[in-house]
Amino acid sequence: MMRTRLLATAALAGLLAHAGRAEAGEIYVGAFGGVNLLEDADLGVGGYDFKFEDEAGWAVGGALGYAFDFGLRTEAEAAYRRNEHDEGKVAGVEFDLDGETTALSFMANLWYDVPLSFPVRPFIGGGGGMAKIGLEDNEGEGLDIADDSDWVFAYQLGAGLGYEISPGLSVSAEYRFFRTEDPEIEAFALDADYEYRSHSVLIGVRYGFD
Repeated sequence: MMRTRLLATAALAGLLAHAGRAEAGEIYVGAFGGVNLLEDADLGVGGYDFKFEDEAGWAVGGALGYAFDFGLRTEAEAAYRRNEHDEGKVAGVEFDLDGETTALSFMANLWYDVPLSFPVRPFIGGGGGMAKIGLEDNEGEGLDIADDSDWVFAYQLGAGLGYEISPGLSVSAEYRFFRTEDPEIEAFALDADYEYRSHSVLIGVRYGFD
């Protein structure tokens, strides 16, 4: 994870240096929302690994950014993801699981719009930042498991297609992979390690100001 941070920081510095020499572009605002799918996660506590499965959830967010003429976009993003628990498993025994897994994130992103002569433009990119990962009202078989959260480093990668409806206004469809460092959660009144990895399919809208 440390190596990932260093590589991401170096790439960000290089791209921003190039952007500083580029022609001016436009400020834009954007919003997005869609389906959020969580990978199964392990909660390690007291020498046992509890495996959590979550139902399909949702993700929403907004961004403020700057788009350069050569295709690079830099932005600050805030997003929220939420998934309800489905079931749990420990030592091969399944049990009903209630509660939610949540992620509140603040990210700095870089996106690159591939220059084409068509209204549809593919884009690719990602970003890094911080996320508050929480297990909310987590209960199983009548027992309180966890109701805690932790701030950790997070990163995301994504790609999609944008379509310009009119000058300054565009819509997009995209996929994002979002992952964090393992948050430390208090479970059964003990320190525990959790995991967070999600896959999102999103629809977005963006408006630019010349």
